[in-house]
This record gives sequence, structure tokens and C-alpha cells, in this order.
Amino acid sequence: MLLRLLGRKLEAPAYGAYATLVGILELGYDTSNMGLGRVCRRYVPEYRIHASTNALLKVIIQILSLRTLSSIVFAIGLYFISRQFPQFLHLEDYQSAVAIYIIVMAFEGLGRSIRDDMLGALLLQKIAQMGLVLRNLILLILVAFATTPLFDLTQLAWMELAASVIATVFSAFWMLRHISGLLLVANDTWQAPSFKQMFITARAMQVSFLLTLATSQQAFMLFTNAMLGLEAAAIFGFARNLNNFLRRYLPAELLMGLI
Repeated sequence: MLLRLLGRKLEAPAYGAYATLVGILELGYDTSNMGLGRVCRRYVPEYRIHASTNALLKVIIQILSLRTLSSIVFAIGLYFISRQFPQFLHLEDYQSAVAIYIIVMAFEGLGRSIRDDMLGALLLQKIAQMGLVLRNLILLILVAFATTPLFDLTQLAWMELAASVIATVFSAFWMLRHISGLLLVANDTWQAPSFKQMFITARAMQVSFLLTLATSQQAFMLFTNAMLGLEAAAIFGFARNLNNFLRRYLPAELLMGLI
């Protein structure tokens, strides 16, 4: 539904810019993660089983702080790059939307880290799904009831920001509430992993991501824009989003969560 609404409300160049920005954001989410997602999935369950409640809460806050810092640093760098080279991806007419989407990247990156990594590691998939549904529902309502005759990319960017902030706060609140309510007792024979162990895990994950970066769909999206322009990017972006949507609900991938 959202895909169809955006295709109808945005003009072709604006939709091409939107698809390009989504590609940039997707790359930004993964790049600014710095391997912390793997650290979370690897060590948080271990803390959940062996550590005290305070120790678990401490490591969660530390990972969240590092994730927030990396998102802010990456967003600042991306902002200055976008100001220096706007013509590279034909986004010179959408600078206000670009600036807002960079803020979206910071909030949504943090939100995805909470939903996909932390809540999953804590076996709170229900809250993670509720956070994702809440984000998409808010965005769908805002786009559907937008009555401005000239719906543009800047307005969509503000809507995305609102949806990301609300969903991120929702997920963080319920995660911290759940952890605070746990009555965990530390295992005296268990030794907490060292910072060096966590760093090695994060480094391996980040290197693996960087090695596959050039062949990702997002990189090909940016290449299409740079070589063929916004209208070609709009067609490719719409087809790509539709393909991802359909593939997500095919039996082969629909049942992956059960596995």
C-alpha cells in the first residue's frame, strides 16, 4: 500500500531521488553499525543467561551508546559530503530532503539496532515486530492523509523522521522496561567476555560487510542514478522495492523466521 501511494504521489524525478536516498540510508545503516549487531547477537544472550540484571543492562547501554555515537559521526560525515558533491547523484534540487533523511538515518539506524539485534537477542521478537509495524503504520497514515496538492520529498522526509523517532522510542522503552524487570543472578563461575573479544567479533563482521558492499542492491541503485539519472533510478527503485516486497512473502522466505 505504501509503495503504491508513494508511486502515485511523487513525480518521477522525486521518486528517483527517494529511491536513491533509501539506498544511501540502507548503506548508512549497515556501515555505521560497525559490527555491533554481531556483537549484540553473540554476547547479549550470554549475559542474559550468566550475568546479573545490572550487568546485562550495563552492556546493553554500552552497545547502544556506541551505536548512537557511530550513527552521529557517520551522519555528520554524510552531511558534509552531500553538501560538497550534490550533483554526483543528481540531488542538488533536494538538499533540504537530504538533510532530513540524514537525521532519519541516525534514528532509524539506532531503531534497527534495537529491533533487529537487541530485542532479537533477548527473545523479544514480539516487541520488535510491534515497533516495526508501528513505524510503517504511522508512515502509511501520514502519507495517505497528506492533503497538500504538491506532495514533495521534503514532506515525506519529515514523515519518515516522525515515524522513525516514535518507533525507536517505543522499542527502547519496552526493551529497557523488560530488562529492568528481570531478576537475574550472576553465575560466579562465568567470566564476562573481554573488550578485545568483542572488538574482534565486530571487526570480522564489519570487514565481511565491506567486502560485499560493491555487489549490494543499494550500491547498484546509486550506480544507476549516477549513470542514468533520476528517472531511470525511479523505475529501477520501484521495481526493486516491489521485488523485495513480493520475495519477502514468498513461502521460501516467509517461513525463515521459524527456522
